[in-house]
Amino acid sequence: MMMFEVSGYLKALKRPFKKVVEADGKEHARHKVLSLFGSNNGIKRTQIVIEDIKEVKA
Repeated sequence: MMMFEVSGYLKALKRPFKKVVEADGKEHARHKVLSLFGSNNGIKRTQIVIEDIKEVKA
């Protein structure tokens, strides 16, 4: 698995975020971040805007 840094902002809270997740690829990292924010903060996927996904070298 690879590490990805996902950045964007939350429409509902009007604040930016950066999150590092372990995933198989960029799309998996994207879905993982959407899922984490949804379950931890009760935010719907439509309220999360992902601007950039880049691989982090360990």
